[in-house]
Amino acid sequence: MKPVWLLAILYIILIVCAGMIIITLFSFLHKPFLSTQARITDKQVTTFLYTGNGAYLSRFTLAEKGHLGDVRQLLILAAYIAIIAVVLLLFSWHWLTFQERQSILLSPVLFLFYILPPVLLHQFSRGFLLFHQILFPQGNYMFPFDSLLITTYPEKFFLHMGIFLFCLVLLETIIVFLVFIKKRIRSKKRIKTN
Repeated sequence: MKPVWLLAILYIILIVCAGMIIITLFSFLHKPFLSTQARITDKQVTTFLYTGNGAYLSRFTLAEKGHLGDVRQLLILAAYIAIIAVVLLLFSWHWLTFQERQSILLSPVLFLFYILPPVLLHQFSRGFLLFHQILFPQGNYMFPFDSLLITTYPEKFFLHMGIFLFCLVLLETIIVFLVFIKKRIRSKKRIKTN
């Protein structure tokens, strides 16, 4: 038996890293709720995160620029990790039996991954702070409530993106699981006809 739990953890790593990238890509979802000035700022930040051109951050304080630079590095790292995870999953998926693939989807590790986010949403502020303390240990994540960065991306933005990501991952898992069920039914029908 192959270490299915390891592949389940790899799948979670892929989801988390891809999620960080998706949150950046889908930041446009909150634009209808922003003022015109904040929309311009959001576009500047998104452009910086993809190009690295610091000229787009001229209106931000030095601390905000430092934090956004760290966020950019984190997104680059997440992209590399996601690519490696996809390659490893694709290669390992090829050698797995149907039952092993199904056991990945039903793994207790993945089950915890789907139970934990709704629990964390209840304590989002605390989790958000812990997330920043872990990923930005240098402490450049605390800003006044009226700073340009906080007014453009309030905590509520990240809460909504977290809910969106969780729903997207849940939908993806349901689709994959339904495909597996369909394949299993087909294979049972083939066995009966032979």
